Amino acid sequence: MNALVDAAFVLSVRSFADRIAHIRSELARKAIRFEFVFEYDANAIPDDVIDQRFAPSDMKRAHQSLVLKHIRSWELMRERNLARVLVLEDDALLAPDFAVGLDEALTEAQELQPGWCLYLGRGNNQHTGARGDPALLSGGLLPATDAPVFDGVAAERRLEYLSARRITRPADPKSRS
Repeated sequence: MNALVDAAFVLSVRSFADRIAHIRSELARKAIRFEFVFEYDANAIPDDVIDQRFAPSDMKRAHQSLVLKHIRSWELMRERNLARVLVLEDDALLAPDFAVGLDEALTEAQELQPGWCLYLGRGNNQHTGARGDPALLSGGLLPATDAPVFDGVAAERRLEYLSARRITRPADPKSRS
């Protein structure tokens, strides 16, 4: 699995000991090397970052935190000049054949134009990664973040898009309540 992406980032919160232990165990079972993204825990987001990144909305600090952690993964990709990155949240459960499925999806993604982002998972009983022919299904907006894997062009486009806009919605719409 580690040969399929340049890095795997896990979005978590420093104080979430149970979730940190869970994801460490989950990724150890698969021998996946990863790095935690702890920047921007909800209780540590500077007000100027909130003002810069977010427009007035009903988003809670926890939602803003998750959005900022995703943004940080894109920034890390840019800073390190990484070609492909996998991002997981700390409650991820990986299928027994996760690496095989990821390999199939990334093989098929080679045929896509640069700027692709694949959403792996089955949040809310919907998915864009399917078994069979083809492994990838085109899709629009998804109701959950699950596990995106993306190329450097996609990260750059997201950062460029956000440089001129402020955010009003959470990264994971199912968490709005």
